[in-house]
Amino acid sequence: MQKHTGTTLVRGIPNALSCTRILASAAMLFCIGSRPALSVTVLIIVLTDILDGHIARATNSESDVGATLDSIADSICFICIAAYMFITEKEMLIRYVLPLVCMFAIRFLSLFICWIRNGHPYALHTISNKLAGATIIACLFGIMAFNTYRLVPVTLVVAMLSAMEEMMIMVLIEVPDRNEKSIITAMRRRNSGPEP
Repeated sequence: MQKHTGTTLVRGIPNALSCTRILASAAMLFCIGSRPALSVTVLIIVLTDILDGHIARATNSESDVGATLDSIADSICFICIAAYMFITEKEMLIRYVLPLVCMFAIRFLSLFICWIRNGHPYALHTISNKLAGATIIACLFGIMAFNTYRLVPVTLVVAMLSAMEEMMIMVLIEVPDRNEKSIITAMRRRNSGPEP
């Protein structure tokens, strides 16, 4: 993947955004009881998640380090969201403990399979993973702003399906592309063989 044609400063922007997302994710745990602070923190997380990859592609500065840092930032973000929800919404989490445990088990199994097969774990940037991230943020916003839990079951279904899709890709594709869009595109690529 090493493209690195932008200036050093420009190449560093996407990685700086991913690092900012890691810090903002951890900062969520210090926003308990302050909805305005939490709202700003979630906005920073969303914007940095959207912008890091777009800037890397637009400036032709994608790198393996940046892709790994993005995956780490995403994982830390979801762990911090889960911790925040555990602290602030224990009763709701207890109601959904079985699907949550299954979803996290599938995610960790997927990362373990990737680590065994490829020497290091990484998450994929599938459409369903992006949709899962969006529904998790929307669910968190619904709880914060409107005190509604209506999106929780939908979020769990989307997160579970995206976790299962990622695990299927990790099992079926020898070295999955981090930017694989779906199981369908992964299987098409596998069945078409190497490009000439």
